[in-house]
Amino acid sequence: MARVRSEEKRLAILAAATGIIVESGLPATRTAAIAKAAGVAEGTLFVYFKTKDELVNQLYLSIKQELAAVMITTADDSLSMEAKFRHYWCKYVCWGVENHSKKLAMDQLMVSAALLPEVKEQANVPFAEVANYVAGCIEAGLLKSLPVDYVLGVFAAMAEMTINYVLQQNVAVEEYQQTGFDLLWDAVAKR
Repeated sequence: MARVRSEEKRLAILAAATGIIVESGLPATRTAAIAKAAGVAEGTLFVYFKTKDELVNQLYLSIKQELAAVMITTADDSLSMEAKFRHYWCKYVCWGVENHSKKLAMDQLMVSAALLPEVKEQANVPFAEVANYVAGCIEAGLLKSLPVDYVLGVFAAMAEMTINYVLQQNVAVEEYQQTGFDLLWDAVAKR
């Protein structure tokens, strides 16, 4: 007879995996440690995820979906182009500060050989909206004529620096979120 799956246990396993990956690094992460941290038997973990690789892929997808929901689904289409760019930035930086463990785990998972290309592609589908938006800003002359991937790379690098600075210096996210955006805007906006 098949075991009944509960969303609560599934989420507990994903949360435990996040913590263990951040603490030990992905290669050293063991399913037994994840199960123990989640308060379930190791066999129960395998009811939800057949393999460690499946767990890794589902965790990555879950984190990326959460980030997309925060950044994209909350964007107001009536905002000006600059205000919408600022919205994406602010949501990303706040999410990174508030969910730093998830951000650190996502960074490790992103470069894992266990991450399937189709999962990476699926996780990036919602972010195509941001890429299309950046392309529209470039076409409209709001941003410099740069490759979209380059603009997104600058965005991510500056956001990462801002998140890390806020956390390391224990300063108010709002102050450096604005400062970071101003620096980003100076770098990519057409003047």
